Amino acid sequence: MTPLLLRRILLSFLAVTPILGAQTAEPDPWTVSRTGEAGDEETRLLTQETTTPVKVGGRTLTPRLCVRQRVASYEVFVNFETYLGHEDPTLTLHFDREPPEKVRWARAGNGRMAIAPESESLVYRLLRHDELSVEFVPPGESAIVIQFDLRELASALHRSAD
Repeated sequence: MTPLLLRRILLSFLAVTPILGAQTAEPDPWTVSRTGEAGDEETRLLTQETTTPVKVGGRTLTPRLCVRQRVASYEVFVNFETYLGHEDPTLTLHFDREPPEKVRWARAGNGRMAIAPESESLVYRLLRHDELSVEFVPPGESAIVIQFDLRELASALHRSAD
C-alpha cells in the first residue's frame, strides 16, 4: 500500500468518525501541535500523557504516547521519560480486552523513547480501540504499566488535518 493511498484511506475514515468523539463530555486528552512553515513539509504531532503516572527510581514520571504525521506517513512512539537501556526495548501491549502481546520497539533519541515497528498499521489499530496499556521493565527497576485513552484519537487526527 502506497503512503498516498494510506493517507486517503485514513482521511476517509476520519471524515466519518468525528461523531464518535462527540459522544463523550470529557476533555480531549490529545494535544495537537504543528511544525514547518507555509510551503514547507509540515509535521503534526499528537501527544497524550499517560492516565497513570508511574514511579521509577524514586521519581514520578508521566510518559507520553505520540503520533507524528509527516505528509503521508505516520510514526508512533512512547516517551518514557526514563532510560530504556542499551538494547531496543520489548514492550507488552494490551489493547482493550485483547490478549497482551510482546513487541520489540526501536530505542530512539536520548534512550528515553521507543518507536513502534510498522507505525502506519499501528495507527489504524489505535483507532480501533479505546484503551492501550504498555508494560515495560526499565533496567534495574520493577515493571511499569502505563495506560492511554485512545477514544479521542480519531477526533485529534481530524483536527490536525484541518
